[in-house]
Amino acid sequence: MWDYVNNYDDYFTPYPILKSMQRRFKIYRDNKIKGLFLNGSGYDYSTYEDMHTHLLAVLMMNPDADVDRLVKDYFCRVYPVAGSVISDFYCQLLRNEESTDKVIPIYGGINEKIDVFLDPEDFVAFYDTITVLKNRAGEEEAFLLRKLITALSFTRLEIARNAGCGKYGFATLGKDNCLSVNENMYELLEIFDDGYKAFNLTKINEAGDKSSDYVESWQKYILQAEYKPNPLYGEKLTVTSESGKLVCKGLTDAVPGIPNSYFYGWNIFPEQEISIKLPATDATTLKMNFLSLPRHKIEVPSKIEIYQDGKPVAQFKPKAIHKDGPQLISCREKFRNDNKKEITIKIYSLGRYHIAIDEIHLTK
Repeated sequence: MWDYVNNYDDYFTPYPILKSMQRRFKIYRDNKIKGLFLNGSGYDYSTYEDMHTHLLAVLMMNPDADVDRLVKDYFCRVYPVAGSVISDFYCQLLRNEESTDKVIPIYGGINEKIDVFLDPEDFVAFYDTITVLKNRAGEEEAFLLRKLITALSFTRLEIARNAGCGKYGFATLGKDNCLSVNENMYELLEIFDDGYKAFNLTKINEAGDKSSDYVESWQKYILQAEYKPNPLYGEKLTVTSESGKLVCKGLTDAVPGIPNSYFYGWNIFPEQEISIKLPATDATTLKMNFLSLPRHKIEVPSKIEIYQDGKPVAQFKPKAIHKDGPQLISCREKFRNDNKKEITIKIYSLGRYHIAIDEIHLTK
């Protein structure tokens, strides 16, 4: 039997696979399966790969083994100072996975993990604790902890990016509806940047997306971005298409998209045409970012139209810089706004490609 033991879109976020695999191993045993091939991250690093390799081998021989005890024994042996904290957190992830009827994703971004097993508050507390414990550990354990913290820094960055200006987010929303980046984000990115180089953690996932590209995108599209007041933050916009109406929070949640993956902050619409209603405003400039990722059938729109009071006031056609993805295409278009009435944006896809948008910004 061939089976899978990783999230192949993210090798760095902890993946509580042991109880799920134990249930499957029992089914295989009861059906007289004699051999298993477990497909992990291959020669690329994945978080807790050493523990998973050891304990999955134990469970192959005895599917009835006590997983929680084995996890605690392993971590406390390898990490004398931080072991109990690491095992407690991992066992909590296992309990989270067991308590839901949702399937643990083998492909998925941070939203899918949060939905099934990853509690951001628990994770941040765990991350902060082992970062402190690293300074109390001996040389060998501190080395292992630094490698682990490097991988977990990716998850911490993903939680921050996904939360926007919310709790544990990368930014704070000021009274003028303008974002300012939180200072700890620079340190977090530096920890991941230095660590992946030191430990050769160069690949994030099965597709071979690079840690270096992720760091570069964070620097360019988040830390060095030009943030201006946006009256749309927090608004619930209605998106209309042939398939009906959808209330979408993702277009105004202050979560920027980065082009490395369609999981990173993008709202994806598979329709040929969508319309988005915006509230009345005195803004005169519309800014939108689109994702171009042709291998996943995502491309910039063929054209965008702006209407006010049912009358067209502007039209523009974004263009990808080159034919190969991924790439982020930023569009900024001025339009006439004389009467402060509701604005409607119509977006047309390019052929059969999907449309991917991160945020809608309005400025004067």
